Amino acid sequence: VKTMFKDEELRSHVRITSANSINLLRWLPQSFYYFYAYCQWKRQTGKTDPVVVVPSGNYGNLAAGMFAKLMGLPIKSFVAASNANDVVPEYLQTGEYRPRPSVRTVANAMDVGDPSNFERMLWLCGDSYDHMCEEIKGFSCSDAQILDAIREIYEDYGYMSDPHSAVGYLATRAYGAEGFWLSTAHAAKFCEVMEQAIEAVPELPAGLAKAMGQQKKFTPFSA
Repeated sequence: VKTMFKDEELRSHVRITSANSINLLRWLPQSFYYFYAYCQWKRQTGKTDPVVVVPSGNYGNLAAGMFAKLMGLPIKSFVAASNANDVVPEYLQTGEYRPRPSVRTVANAMDVGDPSNFERMLWLCGDSYDHMCEEIKGFSCSDAQILDAIREIYEDYGYMSDPHSAVGYLATRAYGAEGFWLSTAHAAKFCEVMEQAIEAVPELPAGLAKAMGQQKKFTPFSA
């Protein structure tokens, strides 16, 4: 997709766009999540200035949170919570950005080795490494830790957490951060991982179950 966007000849006669976090417009609705989550958190705790932990892959969601903060939302800071694809946490620790091929993990939506939004995050921080380190802390974890977290959340709270949200749980616990973490998917999307972690399969939400039961329709066409 990135190669296609860089192809000036193609773009001169074909209008193309993307619905994923390569597209800046994705940030606008995502930034509203932070306002809603902040309101829930303040209503329940009476506190302000939370640390927000964001399970991250391509970093569009975290960039949207930074955008919300720039709009005036009183967020103290962020934690970029990643799986084994720890390019950004490594940068925050060392100051060296080393994009590389992604590693496959149980939290597969976060398997990104060269995040599209890293340069944008740096730009939002005035292209300053020190400023970014003030705004964001990094965290990464292994598959084994993710599976243990899913198991722990289920045993302690009776909640089936998808693997990506479990990464957020681990980062929140590691930092002892006063705030909240974002839950980014439904566990039913990861039945194999859930069965591996807790030997149970989540029940499909009604809308998804209905969709899965529909007859598939498709039209083959040539390249």
